[in-house]
Amino acid sequence: MDILIKLLDTSAVQTLIIMGAVFIGGKLFGKFPKLKKFYDNYRGEMIRVIKLVEAEIPDTTDNKSLHKLDRALQYMILLIEKRESRVLTSNEILEVRSNISEVHHEIEPTILAKKTTA
Repeated sequence: MDILIKLLDTSAVQTLIIMGAVFIGGKLFGKFPKLKKFYDNYRGEMIRVIKLVEAEIPDTTDNKSLHKLDRALQYMILLIEKRESRVLTSNEILEVRSNISEVHHEIEPTILAKKTTA
């Protein structure tokens, strides 16, 4: 028993145990469904809606960012509800809003570049 304890107390064995736990954790995590189902399924539509709203709402509008986010959210809710033939829950709407913000953050440099060249 003392030999087993001394063997488990070595750095190499502890490293192997940790590596095994990380490997198994990664395999288990891969089995869970994706956490961003709307982001994965509707990213392209979100980009199109954001570009549409950027062109639709003038930069001189008060609280333009809030209006643009709200309009993009309205469009996406209509699109998703029509495509999935159901009404989104409040949690799903919050997820879509978060996803729109994330996509906007990703494509913001291209939007700004187009505005400066125009």
